[in-house]
Amino acid sequence: MTAGRLAELAGLTTAAVTSVLDRLERAGYARRVRDQEDRRQVIVEVTPLLEERAGSIWAPLGEEAMAQLARMTIDEIKGLIEYFRVGVELNERHVERVRNLNLE
Repeated sequence: MTAGRLAELAGLTTAAVTSVLDRLERAGYARRVRDQEDRRQVIVEVTPLLEERAGSIWAPLGEEAMAQLARMTIDEIKGLIEYFRVGVELNERHVERVRNLNLE
């Protein structure tokens, strides 16, 4: 994925993402590589170090979440999905308002 696409998905400026990527590269968690199909493009890749460390952080959480879901009925899971769908829509409706707040 390109830094520009990461910025778009995160709702950040490309400058902010570049700063984060610089730090991730220095820590050994990410690297920038030229796209083989379009040499003008730079792709951001995670490193094995990040995969290893992220796995130790997130794998237990994922396993426990799956165990919780396994105990739920289909109707309970459908309710949970609806709850999150409505929450996403609610947040999307308010993103622009929050971005435009002048809190200074």
